Amino acid sequence: MTLGRFYVVLVALMLGSLLSAMDTAIVNTSLPTIAGALKGFSGYAWVGTAYLLASAVSMPIAGKLSDLYGRKKLFNSAIVVFMVGSLACAAARSMPQLVVSRGLQGIGGGAIQAITFAILGDLISPRERGRYIAIYVGASTVASISGPLLGGFIVDHFAWQWVFLINLPLGLLALAGSVVVLRLPFPPKGGRLDVLGAIILASGLTCLMLGLEQGRDGWLRASVFALFGVAVVLLVAFLAVERRAPEPIIPLSLFGNRIATWTYVMGALIGAFAFGSGSIFLPIFFQNAYGVSSTTSGLYIAPVIMGAFIGTLTAGRLIARTGRYKIFPIVGATTAMVAAALLTRIDPSTPYWQIGPPLLLSGIGAGAVFTTSSVAMQNSIDRSVMGVSTATMTFFRSFGGSVGLALFGTLFGARVTAVAGKALRAAGETRPAGSFIRNPKAVRALPAPLRDAVVNGLGAGIRSVYLAAIVVLGVLLLFTLTLREIPLQGGPPVLASVD
Repeated sequence: MTLGRFYVVLVALMLGSLLSAMDTAIVNTSLPTIAGALKGFSGYAWVGTAYLLASAVSMPIAGKLSDLYGRKKLFNSAIVVFMVGSLACAAARSMPQLVVSRGLQGIGGGAIQAITFAILGDLISPRERGRYIAIYVGASTVASISGPLLGGFIVDHFAWQWVFLINLPLGLLALAGSVVVLRLPFPPKGGRLDVLGAIILASGLTCLMLGLEQGRDGWLRASVFALFGVAVVLLVAFLAVERRAPEPIIPLSLFGNRIATWTYVMGALIGAFAFGSGSIFLPIFFQNAYGVSSTTSGLYIAPVIMGAFIGTLTAGRLIARTGRYKIFPIVGATTAMVAAALLTRIDPSTPYWQIGPPLLLSGIGAGAVFTTSSVAMQNSIDRSVMGVSTATMTFFRSFGGSVGLALFGTLFGARVTAVAGKALRAAGETRPAGSFIRNPKAVRALPAPLRDAVVNGLGAGIRSVYLAAIVVLGVLLLFTLTLREIPLQGGPPVLASVD
């Protein structure tokens, strides 16, 4: 593999990573139009839930399969599954068909995320990995910013099916680059997949993620308790099976490695902050407090994404230069805490110029932790478990984001109801305060005093989210301070290859 071919591989991996990131952003923006065309508003939420569930379940299993049978085969297969799922979504004629097709997409998307960073671990020395991780954060940055705009443009000017068909050319380019150029320097170790463990793990994770999804509408419901109870039983059974399996899906020895375990926890905590905190709820606040469109409100949180790119790029370059990594998650967690503290002062009268810089800081802090946790984890484990360990890290980040979104969302809704509910009831408004959270048109239609009450409630909700985020980041800081550091080995990308 020449250096030129190596960069072709990097582009192919980036395109694969771009597929899942951009698709989610495009679909979320286009979903109201799609649901209207399919006359299926009752199944609206399940379109996103199906993708989330399938991707979460596929991550650890795909990582293990890549260790056993080769990452190139799994990466190519994941792209094919994603493209087939995209075709099925475009061909859907009802909402149930779309939900099933999104689940198929999720299997491919989760596997792509899990395997991409494992391939980087095979090709690049530990000291240089942080530098290249910035490329993939850059791809996610482009996807997150351009995805909503592209989704709106497609549904405004073309048939909604192109929301999914646009994945095909990107997928074909990524597949071509991988098939023709990618040669990995280490052969797969072979073995039999622990099928029973895979089934139990998939079932347990499905119940767990469904419980988190349903919990957003109320945690004290019998269905939520039942899902969490079944999840606990299945995951305990999974641990028992893994102890005896010759090739466990997730080797329990990974959790005996303190550095790997610490980075998994760090990944979950920074995932909860990055994916579940105010960047989800701030657009709602901006639409109501500033009176901007949904597209503009999305652009208002662009500093978070740009900050993540800056934090990742800076940490990666400094890690490559110094061969040390421990200081960067400490600085990152501290920076994110300062940003969260500044954002607890938001109210409807706060000008945007006072909000943008803290958002940028929060992204910089999160990016530094993302980069360092990946580098530290891969540097501490044996190459034979690179795939499953990297996939486990990816899963913990995704799971942390889901938990953060569920808990922060509950807190946000409770504060909006507490602050705005009294004023609404006093004015004879029968609709609950929570019904206005995602309905800016309904808020604008209220009389001025009630509109101000709802907007003040949204501001209180944002402040409560960032107060809780400070606690999460404080725990993260404790883990970063106690993270053990192993000096990184240097060297250029690995260019020798085997078939």
